[in-house]
Amino acid sequence: MSGGRETARGGAELGGLAATMIQARWNARRMLRGRIVWVAGLFAALPVAYTFLAGMNNVAAWSDIFPPLVMLAAVVAPLFMAASMAEEIEERTYTYLWSRPVPRWSVVMGKLVASIPIAGGIVALSVVGCYAAGKGASSEQLVRGIAAVAAGTITACSVSAALAILLPRAGLAVTYAYLLALDLPVGAIPFSIRNASITHEIRLIAGVSGVEPEPPITHGVLWLAGISAFWLAIAFWRLRRAEFSSGEK
Repeated sequence: MSGGRETARGGAELGGLAATMIQARWNARRMLRGRIVWVAGLFAALPVAYTFLAGMNNVAAWSDIFPPLVMLAAVVAPLFMAASMAEEIEERTYTYLWSRPVPRWSVVMGKLVASIPIAGGIVALSVVGCYAAGKGASSEQLVRGIAAVAAGTITACSVSAALAILLPRAGLAVTYAYLLALDLPVGAIPFSIRNASITHEIRLIAGVSGVEPEPPITHGVLWLAGISAFWLAIAFWRLRRAEFSSGEK
């Protein structure tokens, strides 16, 4: 308790974990009270509606139902992560956050800790909705589908974080360009380069990649973990450079 008072009164730097959790709680409340969560909910309803219509037209295969959910993961995650960074800039609190006596990386990690469960939960609910509306998937496919979009959401949020830091004023637009205009086409290429595609690895974990023979689930998990680590390394490297530049001034 005394350490908390000293921090509040004396301006001493908070520890990384404490600062991260404070940022996470603050950002989670902000996201849940904002309009983005309703926009994300509307997007999440679209695959369910598609599944219902597909069932009416006797298209019930999980491999036909799941592609819109892959798109959903690529759309919803940046809504929370990249848009959160953009909101800081619009309200001119970005510079304020960077100047506080907290580790800069904790600001980004706090946003990630807040964004991932909210975005992942919304997409997972859409998966469950598609499962219920389609009535053509097994319980194993449901579990794999939820695991796939959860892992994909983590990676998409990591990409969003890095791009929002590199290009703060255009982070959301650039993230969508990366995920929808680059990642999706790369994932459709029938060569090993598709392993670097987030959307391809989501399909692989869900068991609908169409690759024969299909690699194990761990293959997709490891690739997504590697992609996340790569982009987060870029994000923290950029933050480190910013701290170094501020120290020189």
